[in-house]
Amino acid sequence: MYKRQADFCLIVADLSGVQLEEVVTTLQEFRANHPQAKAFNATLPALEVEENGQTQLLTSSLAIAQYIAEIGGKPELLGKTPFERAQVD
Repeated sequence: MYKRQADFCLIVADLSGVQLEEVVTTLQEFRANHPQAKAFNATLPALEVEENGQTQLLTSSLAIAQYIAEIGGKPELLGKTPFERAQVD
C-alpha cells in the first residue's frame, strides 16, 4: 500500500520537474527516527519539508502530491476544476 502511494507522489514530482530523494524505510524505523511522526501517529509515505528554518513532515500522499505540484508550478496536474480535483482525491 505504501509503495503505490509513494509512486503517486513520485509520478507527480517527475511531471512537475521536482527532484526528490527517495528513502526506503519501514514504518517502525520512520517513527523511531522522527519524534514528530510518532507523536502524530504519522504514516508513510512522508515528505520532509524545510519551512522557516524548521523541518516539517507531510504524511498524506495527496497532501504531498499537492505540495509537489504547487512548488513545481504544475497545480493543474491535480485537477483544474473542483470535479477534476475530486476525481484525483
